[in-house]
Amino acid sequence: MKESVFLFLYASCKAFLPIPSLEVVLIPMTLLNPNRLVWYICISTVGTMVGASLAYIFASCIEENKLRQFIGPTVWDKGKQTFLDNGILAVIVIAITPIPDFILAYLAGFLRMNYVLFIITDALSRMLRSIAILYCLIQLGININIDKFGNYMIILMLVYFGIRIIKSYRAHR
Repeated sequence: MKESVFLFLYASCKAFLPIPSLEVVLIPMTLLNPNRLVWYICISTVGTMVGASLAYIFASCIEENKLRQFIGPTVWDKGKQTFLDNGILAVIVIAITPIPDFILAYLAGFLRMNYVLFIITDALSRMLRSIAILYCLIQLGININIDKFGNYMIILMLVYFGIRIIKSYRAHR
Protein backbone atom coordinates (compact mmCIF):
# COMPACT_ATOMS: atom_id res chain seq x y z
CA MET A 1 0.00 0.00 0.00
CA LYS A 2 2.77 2.45 0.91
CA GLU A 3 4.58 1.85 -2.38
CA SER A 4 1.36 2.58 -4.29
CA VAL A 5 0.90 5.91 -2.52
CA PHE A 6 4.56 6.77 -3.11
CA LEU A 7 4.26 5.82 -6.80
CA PHE A 8 1.12 7.94 -7.21
CA LEU A 9 2.75 10.96 -5.57
CA TYR A 10 5.97 10.53 -7.56
CA ALA A 11 4.06 10.22 -10.84
CA SER A 12 1.99 13.30 -9.98
CA CYS A 13 5.08 15.36 -9.18
CA LYS A 14 6.98 14.03 -12.21
CA ALA A 15 4.32 15.46 -14.50
CA PHE A 16 5.11 19.05 -13.46
CA LEU A 17 8.53 19.05 -11.78
CA PRO A 18 11.99 18.38 -13.23
CA ILE A 19 12.70 15.18 -11.31
CA PRO A 20 14.11 11.90 -12.71
CA SER A 21 12.01 9.81 -15.04
CA LEU A 22 9.12 7.76 -13.70
CA GLU A 23 10.90 4.58 -14.72
CA VAL A 24 13.51 5.26 -12.03
CA VAL A 25 10.81 4.25 -9.56
CA LEU A 26 8.76 1.88 -11.73
CA ILE A 27 11.63 -0.37 -12.79
CA PRO A 28 12.82 -1.42 -9.32
CA MET A 29 9.25 -1.76 -8.05
CA THR A 30 8.29 -3.97 -10.98
CA LEU A 31 11.44 -6.08 -10.84
CA LEU A 32 10.74 -6.72 -7.15
CA ASN A 33 7.02 -7.45 -7.73
CA PRO A 34 6.46 -8.43 -11.38
CA ASN A 35 2.94 -9.64 -10.59
CA ARG A 36 1.94 -6.04 -9.72
CA LEU A 37 3.01 -4.64 -13.09
CA VAL A 38 -0.53 -3.74 -14.20
CA TRP A 39 -1.34 -2.13 -10.85
CA TYR A 40 1.82 -0.02 -10.91
CA ILE A 41 1.15 1.15 -14.45
CA CYS A 42 -2.45 2.10 -13.56
CA ILE A 43 -1.37 4.01 -10.45
CA SER A 44 1.40 5.84 -12.28
CA THR A 45 -0.93 6.72 -15.18
CA VAL A 46 -3.53 8.22 -12.84
CA GLY A 47 -0.80 10.08 -10.94
CA THR A 48 0.58 11.45 -14.19
CA MET A 49 -2.88 12.64 -15.21
CA VAL A 50 -3.32 14.47 -11.90
CA GLY A 51 0.10 16.15 -12.11
CA ALA A 52 -0.30 17.06 -15.78
CA SER A 53 -3.72 18.54 -15.02
CA LEU A 54 -2.26 20.75 -12.29
CA ALA A 55 0.54 21.99 -14.57
CA TYR A 56 -1.89 22.55 -17.46
CA ILE A 57 -4.30 24.55 -15.29
CA PHE A 58 -1.49 26.63 -13.80
CA ALA A 59 -0.02 27.41 -17.23
CA SER A 60 -3.40 28.23 -18.75
CA CYS A 61 -3.95 30.90 -16.08
CA ILE A 62 -0.99 32.92 -17.37
CA GLU A 63 -2.05 35.66 -19.74
CA GLU A 64 -1.05 35.08 -23.33
CA ASN A 65 -0.01 38.73 -23.77
CA LYS A 66 2.69 38.33 -21.11
CA LEU A 67 4.05 35.27 -22.86
CA ARG A 68 3.96 37.02 -26.24
CA GLN A 69 5.96 39.94 -24.82
CA PHE A 70 8.51 37.62 -23.20
CA ILE A 71 9.01 35.38 -26.25
CA GLY A 72 8.21 37.84 -29.01
CA PRO A 73 4.95 38.04 -30.96
CA THR A 74 6.25 36.54 -34.20
CA VAL A 75 7.94 33.56 -32.56
CA TRP A 76 4.96 33.07 -30.22
CA ASP A 77 2.39 33.08 -33.03
CA LYS A 78 4.41 30.73 -35.21
CA GLY A 79 5.20 28.36 -32.32
CA LYS A 80 1.61 28.34 -31.12
CA GLN A 81 0.23 27.57 -34.55
CA THR A 82 2.79 24.82 -35.13
CA PHE A 83 2.01 23.23 -31.77
CA LEU A 84 -1.74 23.45 -32.25
CA ASP A 85 -1.48 22.00 -35.77
CA ASN A 86 0.73 19.13 -34.60
CA GLY A 87 -0.24 19.02 -30.91
CA ILE A 88 -1.32 15.40 -30.70
CA LEU A 89 1.83 14.22 -32.46
CA ALA A 90 3.97 16.46 -30.23
CA VAL A 91 2.30 15.07 -27.10
CA ILE A 92 2.85 11.49 -28.25
CA VAL A 93 6.49 12.06 -29.20
CA ILE A 94 7.35 13.90 -25.99
CA ALA A 95 5.45 11.43 -23.79
CA ILE A 96 7.08 8.30 -25.20
CA THR A 97 10.63 9.61 -25.52
CA PRO A 98 13.07 10.68 -22.80
CA ILE A 99 12.44 14.36 -23.55
CA PRO A 100 11.65 16.08 -20.21
CA ASP A 101 7.92 15.47 -20.15
CA PHE A 102 7.17 17.90 -17.33
CA ILE A 103 7.53 20.70 -19.89
CA LEU A 104 4.74 19.19 -21.98
CA ALA A 105 1.87 19.97 -19.62
CA TYR A 106 3.01 23.56 -19.19
CA LEU A 107 3.39 23.98 -22.94
CA ALA A 108 -0.08 22.57 -23.60
CA GLY A 109 -1.54 24.92 -20.99
CA PHE A 110 0.34 27.98 -22.24
CA LEU A 111 -0.82 27.30 -25.78
CA ARG A 112 -4.39 26.49 -24.70
CA MET A 113 -4.42 23.05 -26.32
CA ASN A 114 -7.74 21.26 -25.91
CA TYR A 115 -7.51 19.94 -22.33
CA VAL A 116 -9.41 16.67 -22.82
CA LEU A 117 -7.46 15.83 -25.95
CA PHE A 118 -4.18 16.66 -24.22
CA ILE A 119 -4.81 14.69 -21.04
CA ILE A 120 -6.07 11.57 -22.84
CA THR A 121 -3.24 11.57 -25.39
CA ASP A 122 -0.63 12.26 -22.71
CA ALA A 123 -1.90 9.55 -20.35
CA LEU A 124 -2.19 6.89 -23.05
CA SER A 125 1.24 7.70 -24.48
CA ARG A 126 2.96 7.60 -21.10
CA MET A 127 1.13 4.41 -20.20
CA LEU A 128 2.28 2.76 -23.45
CA ARG A 129 5.85 3.88 -22.76
CA SER A 130 5.76 2.36 -19.27
CA ILE A 131 4.24 -0.89 -20.55
CA ALA A 132 6.85 -1.24 -23.29
CA ILE A 133 9.81 -0.48 -21.03
CA LEU A 134 8.66 -2.65 -18.14
CA TYR A 135 7.63 -5.56 -20.32
CA CYS A 136 11.01 -5.55 -22.07
CA LEU A 137 12.90 -5.34 -18.80
CA ILE A 138 10.94 -8.20 -17.28
CA GLN A 139 11.50 -10.31 -20.38
CA LEU A 140 15.19 -9.47 -20.55
CA GLY A 141 15.74 -9.46 -16.79
CA ILE A 142 18.09 -6.48 -17.02
CA ASN A 143 18.12 -2.89 -15.89
CA ILE A 144 18.92 -0.04 -18.31
CA ASN A 145 19.97 3.46 -17.24
CA ILE A 146 17.19 5.34 -19.07
CA ASP A 147 18.05 8.70 -17.51
CA LYS A 148 21.65 8.54 -18.74
CA PHE A 149 20.64 8.08 -22.38
CA GLY A 150 17.74 10.50 -22.02
CA ASN A 151 20.09 13.19 -20.74
CA TYR A 152 22.38 12.76 -23.75
CA MET A 153 19.41 13.05 -26.07
CA ILE A 154 18.18 16.19 -24.29
CA ILE A 155 21.62 17.81 -24.49
CA LEU A 156 21.80 17.14 -28.23
CA MET A 157 18.32 18.58 -28.72
CA LEU A 158 19.13 21.69 -26.68
CA VAL A 159 22.29 22.28 -28.73
CA TYR A 160 20.36 21.76 -31.98
CA PHE A 161 17.55 24.13 -31.03
CA GLY A 162 20.03 26.63 -29.58
CA ILE A 163 21.85 26.74 -32.91
CA ARG A 164 18.55 27.17 -34.77
CA ILE A 165 17.48 30.02 -32.48
CA ILE A 166 20.83 31.79 -32.90
CA LYS A 167 20.65 31.40 -36.70
CA SER A 168 17.08 32.67 -36.73
CA TYR A 169 18.02 35.64 -34.54
CA ARG A 170 20.95 36.53 -36.79
CA ALA A 171 18.78 36.23 -39.91
CA HIS A 172 16.23 38.71 -38.51
CA ARG A 173 18.85 41.34 -37.60
